[in-house]
This record gives sequence, structure tokens and C-alpha cells, in this order.
Amino acid sequence: MASTMSTPAEKSGQPKTGDDMNEVWSQWREKQTFPLFDLPPELWIRICRFAVIRPTPTVLTAKLPARVFRAKVRQPAITRTCTTIRKETLSHFYAAPFVYEDRSQHEAWELVSWLKVLPAETRSNLLDLVIESNQDDRIEYFDELLGSFELQLERTGTRESKGRTTDVFNVVPEEEEEEEEEEEESEEEQEDDDDDEGDME
Repeated sequence: MASTMSTPAEKSGQPKTGDDMNEVWSQWREKQTFPLFDLPPELWIRICRFAVIRPTPTVLTAKLPARVFRAKVRQPAITRTCTTIRKETLSHFYAAPFVYEDRSQHEAWELVSWLKVLPAETRSNLLDLVIESNQDDRIEYFDELLGSFELQLERTGTRESKGRTTDVFNVVPEEEEEEEEEEEESEEEQEDDDDDEGDME
């Protein structure tokens, strides 16, 4: 069925050029814009969230061509339209895991590039990244790689695939060991002060 929508040139009855045509075209484009924020908040938020949800985990590998890898992890355009929509949608885009399957000795260049462009807050609070590897010698490699982003591996179990055991790791923020040590030292000092006060009494 042919489209019945007419362009400005078709509606005007005669050709227009220059500024006149630009103004007519601009007015026509404005009429095609949907007034999203005129809808009740609960409705436009639901529409926007449906636009970004990934129903299943996204599988990534080192063998994927760069353009394919980047397309899989790219934030939807709607999350970049304005701060309000971004706030309501970004967490839903990252709700389903990204699963990086490590099946070779290839360097994880695209994984590194992706993590570099993500804000630290997104990496720590929103990103659900899982690394699956069937190679023992690669665990140290990923630990070092993720450490530069203040992330670390947390082993969650194994799974069997085609007769081979695959280790499964969640990528989580690094534990802040220094702060924990400082808290312990502070508690010990407080206990020592309490003991000294008791002896004086």
C-alpha cells in the first residue's frame, strides 16, 4: 500500500526554492515530531524502557570483528537524546548480562576499548559483565586487565559445554582493601584508648 503522506513540495502546488522552501520543510518536520513528554510520565518511561531492553544476554568474543563487537555494546541512540531519558533507560539497557566467552589466546582488545569509554560509575554500578573461560592460564590475564579499571573477577561456578568445563566469573568492583585496613587500625586505636582510660581509673 503506497504512503499517503505528502511532502511540503507536493502540498505547496508550486516549486519553492531557497529560504521559503527551508521554512516550509522545517514546519513540516516539526509536525512529524511526536510529543513524547506530553504523555503521562509512567507511559513515556515505559515506552523508552522497552526501546532499550535486551531480552537475553549479549554474547561477546575476541574473534568478533571490531564493528560487530562495538555494535553489540553500543548504547541505544535514545539513551543519548537527553538527560531525563538517559536517567530512566540506561540501567535497563545494562540489566541483562554481557557474556564474554574466552575460548582462545587472543588479546581482548575490543573488551578493553569498551571498558575504557565507559564512565567509572557505569562500570561499577550498572554494567553486568560475565567472563567465561576454559583456560586456566587466562585467569591471571583477565585479573591484570580488569585491575586497571578497578574491577576484579569473582568466581561464581562452572558449566559444562561440549564435554569441557568452563569457569564462570562475574566482573565486580575491586574491594577497597586500604580503607578496610584503615578502619581496622582505627578500631584498634580506639580499643587501646579505652584500655588506657580504664587503667587510669
